[in-house]
Amino acid sequence: MFVLSGVTGIGVVIFGLMTEFAVGLAVLLAIWPARNMYSPLYDTWVNLHAESSVRATVISMSSQAGALGEIVGGPIFGVIATVTTVSTSLTVAGGVLLAGLVLYVHEIRRNEN
Repeated sequence: MFVLSGVTGIGVVIFGLMTEFAVGLAVLLAIWPARNMYSPLYDTWVNLHAESSVRATVISMSSQAGALGEIVGGPIFGVIATVTTVSTSLTVAGGVLLAGLVLYVHEIRRNEN
Protein backbone atom coordinates (compact mmCIF):
# COMPACT_ATOMS: atom_id res chain seq x y z
CA MET A 1 0.00 0.00 0.00
CA PHE A 2 2.96 2.27 0.69
CA VAL A 3 4.23 1.87 -2.87
CA LEU A 4 0.80 2.35 -4.43
CA SER A 5 0.20 5.50 -2.38
CA GLY A 6 3.63 6.80 -3.33
CA VAL A 7 3.09 6.09 -7.03
CA THR A 8 -0.29 7.85 -6.88
CA GLY A 9 1.09 10.90 -5.05
CA ILE A 10 4.10 11.24 -7.34
CA GLY A 11 1.87 10.72 -10.36
CA VAL A 12 -0.53 13.48 -9.28
CA VAL A 13 2.40 15.88 -8.71
CA ILE A 14 3.83 15.05 -12.14
CA PHE A 15 0.38 15.33 -13.73
CA GLY A 16 -0.01 18.77 -12.16
CA LEU A 17 3.30 19.90 -13.61
CA MET A 18 2.65 18.64 -17.15
CA THR A 19 2.16 21.11 -19.95
CA GLU A 20 1.85 18.60 -22.80
CA PHE A 21 -1.44 16.71 -23.17
CA ALA A 22 0.16 13.47 -24.36
CA VAL A 23 2.57 13.32 -21.43
CA GLY A 24 -0.20 14.16 -18.96
CA LEU A 25 -2.37 11.42 -20.44
CA ALA A 26 0.51 8.94 -20.16
CA VAL A 27 0.99 9.84 -16.48
CA LEU A 28 -2.73 9.51 -15.83
CA LEU A 29 -2.81 6.09 -17.47
CA ALA A 30 0.24 5.04 -15.45
CA ILE A 31 -1.24 5.96 -12.06
CA TRP A 32 -4.73 4.64 -12.77
CA PRO A 33 -3.82 0.98 -12.04
CA ALA A 34 -2.17 1.99 -8.74
CA ARG A 35 -5.36 3.74 -7.63
CA ASN A 36 -7.48 0.75 -8.67
CA MET A 37 -5.25 -1.76 -6.84
CA TYR A 38 -5.20 0.17 -3.56
CA SER A 39 -8.79 -0.49 -2.45
CA PRO A 40 -8.76 -4.30 -2.76
CA LEU A 41 -5.39 -4.46 -0.98
CA TYR A 42 -6.65 -2.21 1.82
CA ASP A 43 -9.84 -4.27 2.20
CA THR A 44 -7.78 -7.46 2.37
CA TRP A 45 -5.45 -5.94 4.96
CA VAL A 46 -8.41 -4.87 7.12
CA ASN A 47 -10.01 -8.31 6.83
CA LEU A 48 -6.76 -9.96 7.94
CA HIS A 49 -5.95 -7.62 10.84
CA ALA A 50 -9.22 -6.33 12.28
CA GLU A 51 -11.13 -8.53 14.69
CA SER A 52 -14.42 -9.72 13.24
CA SER A 53 -16.36 -7.93 15.99
CA VAL A 54 -15.09 -4.51 14.84
CA ARG A 55 -14.29 -5.13 11.17
CA ALA A 56 -17.46 -3.49 9.81
CA THR A 57 -16.86 -0.47 12.03
CA VAL A 58 -13.27 -0.13 10.82
CA ILE A 59 -14.35 -0.31 7.18
CA SER A 60 -17.17 2.17 7.79
CA MET A 61 -14.94 4.64 9.63
CA SER A 62 -12.35 4.39 6.86
CA SER A 63 -14.98 5.23 4.26
CA GLN A 64 -16.24 8.12 6.36
CA ALA A 65 -12.72 9.48 6.83
CA GLY A 66 -12.18 9.32 3.06
CA ALA A 67 -15.44 11.17 2.44
CA LEU A 68 -14.53 13.79 5.04
CA GLY A 69 -11.18 14.28 3.32
CA GLU A 70 -12.97 14.88 0.04
CA ILE A 71 -15.51 17.24 1.63
CA VAL A 72 -12.82 19.30 3.35
CA GLY A 73 -10.07 18.99 0.75
CA GLY A 74 -12.21 19.57 -2.35
CA PRO A 75 -13.10 23.18 -1.57
CA ILE A 76 -9.58 23.92 -0.36
CA PHE A 77 -8.04 22.66 -3.60
CA GLY A 78 -10.78 24.47 -5.51
CA VAL A 79 -9.80 27.75 -3.88
CA ILE A 80 -6.14 27.07 -4.63
CA ALA A 81 -7.07 26.42 -8.29
CA THR A 82 -9.17 29.59 -8.43
CA VAL A 83 -6.52 31.80 -6.84
CA THR A 84 -3.58 30.29 -8.74
CA THR A 85 -3.99 27.58 -11.39
CA VAL A 86 -5.43 24.09 -11.65
CA SER A 87 -1.88 22.87 -12.18
CA THR A 88 -0.79 24.35 -8.86
CA SER A 89 -3.79 22.84 -7.10
CA LEU A 90 -3.05 19.38 -8.51
CA THR A 91 0.60 19.66 -7.50
CA VAL A 92 -0.36 20.65 -3.96
CA ALA A 93 -2.90 17.80 -3.81
CA GLY A 94 -0.18 15.34 -4.86
CA GLY A 95 2.06 16.76 -2.15
CA VAL A 96 -0.67 16.16 0.42
CA LEU A 97 -0.96 12.56 -0.76
CA LEU A 98 2.81 12.17 -0.42
CA ALA A 99 2.71 13.62 3.10
CA GLY A 100 0.51 10.67 4.04
CA LEU A 101 3.46 8.37 3.38
CA VAL A 102 4.88 9.55 6.71
CA LEU A 103 2.10 7.56 8.42
CA TYR A 104 3.09 4.44 6.51
CA VAL A 105 6.76 4.88 7.47
CA HIS A 106 5.78 5.34 11.12
CA GLU A 107 3.67 2.17 11.06
CA ILE A 108 6.34 0.14 9.25
CA ARG A 109 8.96 1.17 11.81
CA ARG A 110 6.60 0.46 14.71
CA ASN A 111 5.95 -3.06 13.42
CA GLU A 112 9.66 -3.77 12.95
CA ASN A 113 10.32 -3.28 16.68
